[in-house]
Amino acid sequence: MGCFITCHASLRAMPEHPSRDEVQEVDYFQERGVNDIRKYLLTTRTSFDDSGAGWDMVRTQEEIDQLKEQGEFLDLWHWRAARSNPIGYAGDDWVLEYRNFDSGQNAWFTQTDGLEWMYDEEEFGASAVRIEDMQKNIRDLHLIQEQTAVPVQTDIPFAQGDIIPAVVLREPEGSASDILANGRYNEGRWTVELRRELDTGNDDDKQLVEGNLYDIAFAIHDDFVSNRRHHVSWTYSVGLNVAADITSYQVVDGEVQPLAPVPSPPPAPTPAPTPAPTPAPVEPPPEEAPAEVPEEAPAEVPEEVPAEVPEEVPAEVPEEVPAEVPNEAPAEEETPDVDDPGDDNQLKNNN
Repeated sequence: MGCFITCHASLRAMPEHPSRDEVQEVDYFQERGVNDIRKYLLTTRTSFDDSGAGWDMVRTQEEIDQLKEQGEFLDLWHWRAARSNPIGYAGDDWVLEYRNFDSGQNAWFTQTDGLEWMYDEEEFGASAVRIEDMQKNIRDLHLIQEQTAVPVQTDIPFAQGDIIPAVVLREPEGSASDILANGRYNEGRWTVELRRELDTGNDDDKQLVEGNLYDIAFAIHDDFVSNRRHHVSWTYSVGLNVAADITSYQVVDGEVQPLAPVPSPPPAPTPAPTPAPTPAPVEPPPEEAPAEVPEEAPAEVPEEVPAEVPEEVPAEVPEEVPAEVPNEAPAEEETPDVDDPGDDNQLKNNN
């Protein structure tokens, strides 16, 4: 993922980069002998912002070691035409609180404290080269230990205009020698091949496991530029025997072979049916002798004496004396008036 998560405004050659003196004032960098800020992950800082502040707020070494142990770092493979191709190795770095080299001997170093190596005249044909020669044969002018380089000899006279490369190449050792590299330039295009063991056994490398997915991104520095000026890609997924943006294959005797499919975990064996337990024979309960029920004597019911009902004396009814009815004189009969309609109705009703 490169600069998308590792580049900040405080890096060297960036707008907000601190001076060498400012870097050396921070104990963490002073103890490590560095005087500039290079790629780092924000998780290694206790504070930061977009302006580049926070580069000096480095977490404790214990916290950084814990992040590394958890795999919270980036594995950086760096191929250079001038430094990698002549010896067949790419740079192997890792990024966490700083851009760090893998352990062991790096494939190159820079003569910064004075001239230590020069060309082997017997092997190279001269102790130094001229500027006009470098323009013509730059691919053949590498200074390589035990091939074209020997320690500087003080009795060799150098003339004005003689040039000796500052970068000395050598065979890498340890974890720094994990990545084999080969590049070829043809018709304006580089073709580069990098190779590494899936599991290097080194704690400064990402171990690659068949069947897993990994994120990868590419950066290209062109036209002899470095630092901030380069092209970057988006992030791609790499699958080791897994469908991804880039699917990996094995190479056997120069032939590309499709990786064997990842074996599926064997199905869990179907457990045999557990037979039902045979019930233990149930013995009939022992016959119980009938309990003797004592014969109950009938309860004596006391004979009830009929209650004596007193004989009622009939009540004496006094004899009533008939009432005397007085003799009434017969009523006088009235002759109806035929002209009275009420009387007429009375007659009709009587009929």
